[in-house]
Amino acid sequence: IWVNDDSSAVPAFDEQIQAAAKLHHVDPNLIRAIMHLESTRDPGAFLGFDGRTVQPMNVHSQLWSGLQVKTPDGQTRPLSRGLLQNDLIFNINAGATIIRAILD
Repeated sequence: IWVNDDSSAVPAFDEQIQAAAKLHHVDPNLIRAIMHLESTRDPGAFLGFDGRTVQPMNVHSQLWSGLQVKTPDGQTRPLSRGLLQNDLIFNINAGATIIRAILD
């Protein structure tokens, strides 16, 4: 169950979460819960693994290199650190893509 609190990045991205959930056939509450866990305190931070993980979904750019990410604009792009850093919609969709892959 998703419970909002003020320290989470989730409320700011709810529209993007809904779109990613629909596109990737993932429960939006699962995306919300993971984003909350991974980005509480600073949604723009770089964490662990020598700063290779990028929030708000805390995606490790090297671990998931080669992943193809479908975005709401109909494009499919390869995962890159630059896109994770500079395009929050891409970041959220990358996270949803990973979640879908794990669920499958």
